[in-house]
Amino acid sequence: MALAAGLLAVAFHVAQTALFYVLFEPVSRTCALFLAFFSLVALALQAVSTLIQLAPLVVLRGGQGLGALSLEQLRAPALRSTFLPRIIGVLMGIAGLGYLTFLWPPFAHYVDPFNLALAAPGEVSLVLWLLVVGVNVERWKEQASASRPTIG
Repeated sequence: MALAAGLLAVAFHVAQTALFYVLFEPVSRTCALFLAFFSLVALALQAVSTLIQLAPLVVLRGGQGLGALSLEQLRAPALRSTFLPRIIGVLMGIAGLGYLTFLWPPFAHYVDPFNLALAAPGEVSLVLWLLVVGVNVERWKEQASASRPTIG
């Protein structure tokens, strides 16, 4: 549903761009063209980023083009990633809730700085973990080689 909403938002933004062009053209055709150009570039990026979000769904549901891997092999990286402690994942999820307040700026302004306080523990713990501990390269290589399909 979120992907459909994202694509619907792109369609509405295309209409909004056309309306703004019509609205601003009598004032300055050059500025209206710049507005339309940059808006359409942003819309293309938004549409592509929305479509890219389909990839995990295809992989996790065992898409047809991924026949070389079993469904269990496809789901393993998404379900068993152990490079970061789970608590950091939980804290980053809570940070995401804080960032969701920015979808409605008046509400974000009203709950400020509490929405950012929700984000701070996750963001700080992630940065500190990466700076202090980092990624275990050997374990990463082991998991990467274990998830590769064997040919033969």
